[in-house]
Amino acid sequence: MKFKFLAVEGPIGVGKTSLVERLAPRFDARQVMENVENPFLEDFYRDRPAAAFQAQLFFLLNRYHQQRELAQSDLFQQLTIADYLFAKDKISEAYINEVNKAYNHFFFHYDATSLLVIDTTDIDFVQREADMDDLVERIESMDRGVQYYVPLGSRE
Repeated sequence: MKFKFLAVEGPIGVGKTSLVERLAPRFDARQVMENVENPFLEDFYRDRPAAAFQAQLFFLLNRYHQQRELAQSDLFQQLTIADYLFAKDKISEAYINEVNKAYNHFFFHYDATSLLVIDTTDIDFVQREADMDDLVERIESMDRGVQYYVPLGSRE
C-alpha cells in the first residue's frame, strides 16, 4: 500500500466512524477516532454562542494530541484510518476571531443554511451524499450527543 494514513470526513451522522470500523479490519489498519466526549457540546447545543469556539478548540487539541502520538510511531507502522481530517492551518488569531464571530452570527440566527462549497480539487475525498433531512434524522436518533441537540427551528 502506497499510503499510511486515510481520513474519512463528513458531517455528523453520515457514518464516518462506522466506515472506519469496517475498513480497518479489511486493511489491517489502526483506527483513530474523534473524541466525542467534549465538555463544551452541551453549552454549544443549548445555543450559547461562546461555547462554539471552546468546543472547536477542544476537538482541535484532542486531534493534535492524537496526531502527535501517531507521528512518534514507527515509520513502518501499518495503515492508520481516522474518522476525521486533521489539517495544518497557518491562520492569524485575528482572522480566527472574525471567522468565529461570523460563524456564530450565521449559525445561531438562521433556521436553514445553504451548503458551503469549497474548492477541494487537490484533496482526495471519499464522499457519501446525504441530504439535510436524513442528516437531521440521524442526529436526532444518535445515542451520543442527542441529549444536547436542539433543532434550530425550535429555538427562540
